[in-house]
Amino acid sequence: MNESRDGVPSASGPRRVLVVDEGGEIARALADTLSAAQYQVTVAESEAAAQAALAHLLSDAAGATETGATKGLSVIVTGKGRNPSVVCITASAFPSAAAFLTAMRVAGTAPAPGPWGDVLKAVDLSFEYFQLRAERAVAQAALNESEKVLRGILDNATAVIYAKDRDGRYLFVNKRFESIFGFDTERLKGKSDHDIFPAEMANAFRRHDLDVLHTGQPLEIEETALHADGPHEYVSIKFPLFDAQGAIRGVCGMSTDITDRKRAEEQLRNAQRMEAVGHLSGGIAHDFNNLHAVILGNLELIEEQIEAGSMPHLLATRAIEAARRAALLTERLLAYSRKQVLQPQATDVNALVLKTVNLLSRSLGETIQVRTVLAGDAKPAYVDPGRLEDALLNLAVNSRDAMPKGGILTIKTLNLYLDEFNSIREGVETGEYVLVSVADTGTGMAPEVRDRAFEPFFTTKEVGKGTGLGLSMVYGFVAQSGGQVTIESEAGKGTTVRLLLPRAPDDAPRATGTIVMPQERLLTGIETILVVEDDAEVRRIAVSMLEELGYQVLQAADAAAALAVTAAAAKIDLLLTDAVLPQGLSGRELAATVRTRRPGAKVLYMSGYGGGLGPDGLIEEGARVLSKPFRKSDLALTVRSILDTPSYSGKPGA
Repeated sequence: MNESRDGVPSASGPRRVLVVDEGGEIARALADTLSAAQYQVTVAESEAAAQAALAHLLSDAAGATETGATKGLSVIVTGKGRNPSVVCITASAFPSAAAFLTAMRVAGTAPAPGPWGDVLKAVDLSFEYFQLRAERAVAQAALNESEKVLRGILDNATAVIYAKDRDGRYLFVNKRFESIFGFDTERLKGKSDHDIFPAEMANAFRRHDLDVLHTGQPLEIEETALHADGPHEYVSIKFPLFDAQGAIRGVCGMSTDITDRKRAEEQLRNAQRMEAVGHLSGGIAHDFNNLHAVILGNLELIEEQIEAGSMPHLLATRAIEAARRAALLTERLLAYSRKQVLQPQATDVNALVLKTVNLLSRSLGETIQVRTVLAGDAKPAYVDPGRLEDALLNLAVNSRDAMPKGGILTIKTLNLYLDEFNSIREGVETGEYVLVSVADTGTGMAPEVRDRAFEPFFTTKEVGKGTGLGLSMVYGFVAQSGGQVTIESEAGKGTTVRLLLPRAPDDAPRATGTIVMPQERLLTGIETILVVEDDAEVRRIAVSMLEELGYQVLQAADAAAALAVTAAAAKIDLLLTDAVLPQGLSGRELAATVRTRRPGAKVLYMSGYGGGLGPDGLIEEGARVLSKPFRKSDLALTVRSILDTPSYSGKPGA
């Protein structure tokens, strides 16, 4: 309300008054008084004129509401006679002319409110009432808008939001709650958690609610709620709901689904545990391979000195076979720890799958059908083909064991491109991949078995039926190749293992060169070979084997000694060096130096602990590697094949 110069209060905006008086004298006098008080006055001297005037005033947008009721208008009706009564009917709704006429007739018989001053006060009070009502309408509209915005925020939140009274009955739930549990606010009226969830869960929710009600303090806890697809883990923040007097009237809560995060954390813990086991097993395998090389080498030398067919010869043969099996075990540990020596090349996965299927058809049995679904445009994968074939065979054997009564084994290939989002999900680099999947219709795995399937030595097979290294070897090979392997399996619904393999670049080698394979009777030689090995026993075995094959053998314990021997030797035809050497230069660096000083020398690496290939690896791509422990026949065949291949130097791309 504003105030005029004569002290009469006035309403802001148009202040309009309709005076109805049949005589006209009182109307004119009253109109003068009201005009002096800055009111806009309309005089009507009959009911018909009053009705027309009211219609005109109501037709003004500022004078009518959406329902046609008066707005900002006072109506004064005077009675008849020399001392007429004056009645002010203000801020009333007149949805129709008939309603106005009825109000006017009633007002005409009402007692007079008093002198003109009272009339003016009544008029001003009517406008003040109107203004308050208008302000209330604005406030109500703002409140409605605020509630609309708040409801929009709550309904679009990814968290489950709810409110309950002190007895645990729901007062409000947001759309997220409705979409997950199928109950809206109306359906939940009068209901509690015991009407929705199993008793154990409901009791836990109520216990947490009571903690908030009794302490009046917020509470953050982890809770489990039952969804249609099973239990989900939530982190919930609960806090008291207060009324206008500050008393606790209930509990509010916000719950965020952390099921995926918990699974990711568990996968990370599994990966970290597997990484730790991998480091341990890799180190052990390296030492074991050196020991196996000594054991196997000495046994073979002994076997050659014993008469064939005798009992000592038989015992030596059995010991050699046991040593070879032990070597296979450490080889699988190296595969799991991603430290095996790989020789990747552009590999036609479709051709390799078909080759593997031909092998499987003779070993899986008649009750298992093998099917292939191969992409016609499958790109070559950049992997070690021999290791990939081993991986497929391992997976096929596992599938066979999971289908004791028969079933279907399906191998598929597919090209994939992983963008940034999907590559992060898969845990690999962005780019092109070749997917090879092996699926069976077998018994499947329970979640706790699936989560541990890649761990070394973990197996569900009976004692003596498996070492638990098959899947761990596949895991290590794929990971070391720059890919990823995943398992999808449910108990009773079969298993699918997906191998995500990097696509081969266009310039990737498809072969390391044409290697001449010598005939078995021509495995001896007279060339000069430099053997570099820091383990004295392994070095002694390698030297003894080569000397028995007729070669001239030089030896050194490290790179420095090897370079000294190189400088003094008349010639060196082949450098046979361990990939990992103590102190000074590595085997790779030694090979590069020897090639520089003796351009005609060829290189063969020995390794019991492979490491990576490529520019930063222990062994360059394209190099030949003899894995420890090796048999005399393996050493003879590999050395002779390298020496007899003119184009082979051991250099990358040779």
